[in-house]
Amino acid sequence: MQQSQTKTKPFQNSLSALTQLAMRQAGADGYALFRRTQGTLRLVRQNAGGSVITEDALDKAVDLGNVNPLVVTYPLGTEGVLAFAFHDYTRFQEVRPKLDRIARTIEAVWRA
Repeated sequence: MQQSQTKTKPFQNSLSALTQLAMRQAGADGYALFRRTQGTLRLVRQNAGGSVITEDALDKAVDLGNVNPLVVTYPLGTEGVLAFAFHDYTRFQEVRPKLDRIARTIEAVWRA
């Protein structure tokens, strides 16, 4: 087997593990990690779990509101977006501070 086929992707694996942990800790129904296509404003989903969050859902994302599911986004520098989906708005309100802290940690890893 070639070495390139057996190489792991530690950066992607770290982000995936952190976003999955954030989803579980916050009780979110889904998450997605998007990267901006170089030189454009278009976002492409890199990683996701749980409820599907699409690129189109980001256009409708709101910080606070009553969209089902509620999609909450966090910027990852200028080149990415982290999104979480909640079907229970009350649950989101309860865990918002925890989710904000975890999202800042994920952003720090992204920037590194």
